[in-house]
Amino acid sequence: MALALRRLLATFSRPRCLLLYCRPVGDFAVQDGQVAQLRRKLGARFDVETSSPSKAAQRCRIWVSATQPTFLMLRGEKVVAIAIGCVPLREIEQLIAHSLG
Repeated sequence: MALALRRLLATFSRPRCLLLYCRPVGDFAVQDGQVAQLRRKLGARFDVETSSPSKAAQRCRIWVSATQPTFLMLRGEKVVAIAIGCVPLREIEQLIAHSLG
């Protein structure tokens, strides 16, 4: 008979951050490219997920634009930063750095 072992996180450890890219229907190729670049460049430091605005709003219990891309930075289930619209890549990187720091 084998014992089942689980690793428990220490109570003082911070939850891993998640960049939730809420992508509405439309042509947002620039933002799609930015998210792909962030995933390649910084993906080891945080998770990246793409979601529809309605699913993200329901999941986070927060208003999410149905017409513009929305970037939500989550730590656990808590929203720690948000950016809405056609945001330049450097500003998204600053948002991420602030959230991770």
